[in-house]
Amino acid sequence: MDQPIPSRSGTIKQPPLKENAAGRNTPQWLMLLVVLLLTFAAYAPTLRYQFVHDDQGQIVANPSVQSWRHLPQYFTEQVWAGYNPGLTGNYYRPVFLIWLRLNDMVFGLHPWGWHLTTLLLHLLTTLLVYFLARRLVRDPFTAAVAALLFGLHPVHIEAVAWISGLTEPLLAVFFILAFLCYLQAREAQEHKARWLALSLALFVVAMLEKETGVIFPFLIVAYEWLYPKPDAERSAARKLARRAAKAFLPALPYFALTGPYLAARIYALKGFSHPLTPMPFPDVLLTMPALLAFWVRHFFWPVGLSTFYDMHPVSHPSLFNFVLPALAILLISGLAYAAARKSQVVSFALAWIVLPFLPLLDIRVFAKNEFAHDRYLYIPSIGLAIIAALALRYLPVRKWVRGVPVPQAVLLLLLIPLMMLGVMHEGSYFASPRTFYAHCARTAPGNALAVTDYAADLGEQGRYSEALRLLQGVVNREPTFGYGVYNLAYTYYRMGQMQPAEEYFRRTIRLQPDNPNAYLYLGLIELRSGRINDAEESIRRSLQVDPRNYGSHFAVGVILKGRGDLAGAQREFEAELENYPDEAAAQRQIAEIQTAQRK
Repeated sequence: MDQPIPSRSGTIKQPPLKENAAGRNTPQWLMLLVVLLLTFAAYAPTLRYQFVHDDQGQIVANPSVQSWRHLPQYFTEQVWAGYNPGLTGNYYRPVFLIWLRLNDMVFGLHPWGWHLTTLLLHLLTTLLVYFLARRLVRDPFTAAVAALLFGLHPVHIEAVAWISGLTEPLLAVFFILAFLCYLQAREAQEHKARWLALSLALFVVAMLEKETGVIFPFLIVAYEWLYPKPDAERSAARKLARRAAKAFLPALPYFALTGPYLAARIYALKGFSHPLTPMPFPDVLLTMPALLAFWVRHFFWPVGLSTFYDMHPVSHPSLFNFVLPALAILLISGLAYAAARKSQVVSFALAWIVLPFLPLLDIRVFAKNEFAHDRYLYIPSIGLAIIAALALRYLPVRKWVRGVPVPQAVLLLLLIPLMMLGVMHEGSYFASPRTFYAHCARTAPGNALAVTDYAADLGEQGRYSEALRLLQGVVNREPTFGYGVYNLAYTYYRMGQMQPAEEYFRRTIRLQPDNPNAYLYLGLIELRSGRINDAEESIRRSLQVDPRNYGSHFAVGVILKGRGDLAGAQREFEAELENYPDEAAAQRQIAEIQTAQRK
């Protein structure tokens, strides 16, 4: 039950929370079954979706998730190292890679299986939201409503319909389980140590799944502060200090475990983090109101969703990019504070909303203009769902039908189909790479990455003139955007226009010296023009950046074979096969060399 929250002026009284009749007359399993079936039905279309966007690099073309021999590397390298070892990254996620490896082992490259396990993770999270809300509000019906609102919220589509977005539901599972075990350890009469050990273990797994897990100890502090145990100290100042100390004490084992985690992270990333978008810190502060307002809007109006948005850092504040968002955040903060003073549950739910956002506010650690994503709302929306369910609980109830309050039931009957349709509509663009890239470019025409991806897909379709037009526009607007320059070079290469292709590949190398394919294709152009030594040097540079880069060992083998160095060529072809065992061209080359050697 909610308890009064002490304050300097006395005790704030809260509305009484009465055990609702739905908790007595409706079986909990039935409510949960309805919630899970509705959630599954809303997201079931994702089972037909394909691999899109980052799925290609993290799953389809990532040899490190296709064999257990790469397992030690999961704990010593950044998450993209298997696909692009030279890439500077800020993500250390070994448990996520283990999950990808398990899926690859079971489903191979059949996307339906990957989508199924991602959907099951979301269903499991929805179930755990019920148990979490049940512990906080002590009412099965309100907990079921919280789980329903969470499970059907359209803002989760990026985390559920996109396989690479599964970091959010997978983190949520370990996150909630760790907190429930902590509550059990706090309240249990026996086996406290076992529950605490299990909570600590789950916390470690959560951190290794995604870096947001490090905020968990602060959630413990928030809970201990809001739900303090009785204190006989009479002095207000001493009581406040003692309360603060008691709030931090249970979190100390969790804080202690962050030390080894941070050491492993620093070792793997070669630093705690790397600024991918250098900018003055005042610009970071100026951008925060607009970013927070963006997330708030998508909390309450999840319409027009996309994986990319035209969201840019604020360096010159104006009425629309700073003043109005700041006023909106101040107003919402005031309303939240007023609600929090009346309810412990609301206070703790607000902590659950706010804390996961804190690591996301330093936008310098993200790629340019890539700091606004809906998947970041997944864990904070748990707190929002609990607050919304609690607000529904306080609606006046004058009529009950079979133990269900009529006003809440009517409102839910209106919300459920709207939310389900929202999930199906907003997530439909994840169906295929073609629909994905077209949708993202249409919704975010000012986002260089979204437009470049769409242009690259047009090139895959052979629509080169359209691709060139879009890529030239991107490069003209953002001449230092290496990814756009590279795709422009590659488009010229596919069109057979080697002179502009070489020019833009060299420009790519200046902007992205860790791009192995830029060196590879530059070398192939040099090879075609008879500059053999230059070609070998360029291609070997690609192998220095990424020893597993697809096609590089093969290209060096072709050069050596042309020189008559059959032994050296065979070693290169064998190296290509070691990384890509199904590469038929390398197998044919080795067979030809062996035949020539026998003759």
